[in-house]
Amino acid sequence: MPIAYSAANIYVVVSPQLYLSQQDHSYIQGSAIFTSLAAVALSLYGGCRLPLRRRNVKKQKLIDEVATANSLEGDRSLEAMYIQ
Repeated sequence: MPIAYSAANIYVVVSPQLYLSQQDHSYIQGSAIFTSLAAVALSLYGGCRLPLRRRNVKKQKLIDEVATANSLEGDRSLEAMYIQ
């Protein structure tokens, strides 16, 4: 997931290069590219958030069913919850 977050943030680096000084004050091409890159970033963030939310719901369901441990360690254990 860190790779997806990095790919999503690349539009911040690229966007200043999109607004060329030769264009008039409308900057239509730069704005269109920036908007599409922002949409890609938003979809990548959402794509990373959905699996984490699904894992939290699954863990909470196990906890509600009075499960004390699931014999897993690390972030897959019942004690570890993902930040939302």
